Amino acid sequence: MIYLDYNASTPMAPAVREAVSNVFDIYANPSGTHSASRLAEGCFEAARARIATTLSVRESEVIFTSGSTESITLSIWGILLAAPASRTKVLISSIEHTAVIETAKTACKVIGKELILIPAETTDSALLGQVDLNSIESYLNAETALIAVMAVNNETGVIQPVEQIAQLAANYDVPFLCDSTQAIGKLENFLPLEERGIFMVSGHKIYGPKGSGILVLPYELQKNFFSISPGGGQERGIRGGTLNLPGAVGLDTALEFAMTDLAKEMWRQEKLRNRLLDALKGEFGVGVRLNAGTSTSTIKNTLNLQFLGIQADAILASLRKVQASRASACAAGVEEPSHVLMAMGRSANEAEESLRFSLGRHTSDEDIDTAIEDVSEAVTRVRAFND
Repeated sequence: MIYLDYNASTPMAPAVREAVSNVFDIYANPSGTHSASRLAEGCFEAARARIATTLSVRESEVIFTSGSTESITLSIWGILLAAPASRTKVLISSIEHTAVIETAKTACKVIGKELILIPAETTDSALLGQVDLNSIESYLNAETALIAVMAVNNETGVIQPVEQIAQLAANYDVPFLCDSTQAIGKLENFLPLEERGIFMVSGHKIYGPKGSGILVLPYELQKNFFSISPGGGQERGIRGGTLNLPGAVGLDTALEFAMTDLAKEMWRQEKLRNRLLDALKGEFGVGVRLNAGTSTSTIKNTLNLQFLGIQADAILASLRKVQASRASACAAGVEEPSHVLMAMGRSANEAEESLRFSLGRHTSDEDIDTAIEDVSEAVTRVRAFND
């Protein structure tokens, strides 16, 4: 099978497997005091130091978690519980991952904050799928407790103007949460960014182990942060619990793997993605539509297409050699149209006619050849059946 669902999860790189395997025998608790624990702690902190260098942050700002969802949860609750009473509004983009939107909804309801969803561009063809900066400027003020806008949308691949948003947030001293899950290891110019605020890494998105992640929490924000998971005081009291040494070492190695020759690799993936896009456009013409402003406004590995008049589920069921997805993996079991595509102005029916193809480091020219043939045949079969 041809795997074209790298935005959902990636295969573990061989170097990561080896690195994780090498530390399984270092089984002592890194938080202990005897020599075996000190050995484990040394390995753990060495991984933290290398990760901090790779991400251009302080070691004290690297908090290990189980992945982006936990990082997001800790961040939203921690910032909002510590926010002054005068900061009553929370700005969340309408195209965020559900992990951000649903956590923000719950936190605002419990704490008593007003949640404002920032709309996405729906009319400007060049900016389709980007957040509306004018709306952010109109809502953002001294009453804002938090603003959250992702770096890259997980479904469409649309790159968001995080530099401008970070600067707007800084003007009012508002914490900025940037879900960078789909940016790390894909977006060449994401790092460094001085005002990028809170961001995160998820191991299984960068060829690392599942259940591993990083929350980058700026030192200044840590001074006034309410921990909802203090545990036994591990990770500066921000995320308690026994330290996951294999996960930390795996993340360190995965980051190195994902960042190696990044510009060259993403150029290669862009060529493959564009070849798939051009072939399907050539085959179906106006019967296929790109769910983004342009292919150049998206991350180079991602292609979200609407096949007009055909349910995406029917195409997926008809594919014989390709594995793709309808929306994000976290929403795959939910029978609802994509909230991201609907926020971009697509109707419910149009959203349900859309598929995401996402490429990775293991995607080859031969894979794209097969995908072009398999997707074309699947769409043709479904259309013939519908007729």
